[in-house]
Amino acid sequence: MKRYIVLLLLVAVATATFGKSVLLSEEMPITPTVPCPCEKFYPGYYFSERYYPNKPVLFTNMPMDQLIGYIIMDSIISYGHREYPSAKAQDDFIESLTCSGDTLNYAMKYLYRLADYNPFLYYNFLTSSQKGKTQPMSVLPHLLKHIGSKCGNPKQYVIKAEYILHLQTNEVEPFTYLSAPGDYTHLDYVYCQVIDNIKGQVLPDFSTAIEVIREDTTKIFGNLSTSLVLPPNTNFLFYYNTGWSVTNGTKTSQIKVEENKEYIVFAFITRACINENVISVIPFRTEITGDYQYYDIRPTAIGASGGVFPVVNGIVIDKHNDFGWGTEISLPIFKQNLQTLIDSIKNYDE
Repeated sequence: MKRYIVLLLLVAVATATFGKSVLLSEEMPITPTVPCPCEKFYPGYYFSERYYPNKPVLFTNMPMDQLIGYIIMDSIISYGHREYPSAKAQDDFIESLTCSGDTLNYAMKYLYRLADYNPFLYYNFLTSSQKGKTQPMSVLPHLLKHIGSKCGNPKQYVIKAEYILHLQTNEVEPFTYLSAPGDYTHLDYVYCQVIDNIKGQVLPDFSTAIEVIREDTTKIFGNLSTSLVLPPNTNFLFYYNTGWSVTNGTKTSQIKVEENKEYIVFAFITRACINENVISVIPFRTEITGDYQYYDIRPTAIGASGGVFPVVNGIVIDKHNDFGWGTEISLPIFKQNLQTLIDSIKNYDE
């Protein structure tokens, strides 16, 4: 009963203050539409998730820490929009934050915890855009860069990724398609089995996944789709362009992911589109609503390794020493160092 009363009070405060927060009893099930309703889909695999127009999305079964975290973050962006209405004012405020101060450390703490709890729900919050609030995604790149410069790149790396996973690759499916007249794009679709969820406790729901048909490579904006068929023992999937390069100073690295190998992968979610089924025009405001949205997952561009670290005979290969722990470090020690770094972020002031 006490928990129930606290939840009601928190939601009442959030709703009265921001007008767009709502408490939901449970997530509604999703059945992806075939063919996909969205335009400008590139060939590939996509996951659909419920689109919630009210932000932040709060559930009655959320841990108290996550529920409070979303309300706090929503309060910050609402306050920031009023007090720092211009992009320059927001940038100046971010530049004033120090790694020894509470503001930046609490921001890092809740950014990490909310993503770890449910990466898709977190990304849904980051991409929210409501009148009277700053869109979190518009501020995040500068904030992450500032964290890297003031608190060290390793802290930036673990906050930037929505997923940090120890993976075993099952199959790597290469695919080439015509992305523009005379220009071909090469992708690898990597099917994996998760050995360890270091960050990102909710994995993609493959029951909501679809594959955009890739047979006709000239139709890069086609919207045909089919149900996704997975190799055995697959519970994670990301796509990767072997031509992508990540530059760190004078170093440039191109990462090649191979089958039946182990990797530590830092990954993030990108949204392809929302199925826009209703467009309601309110005076001085246009609001797009939908039932669900489509995502894909790819490695995070961090350091010179691009977020992908091979594990060879129990040794993590950090070729360019992105974390500062050496170029070859035993897997248990790498994970221990990573967990110590994570604990320093998510347990701040506890």
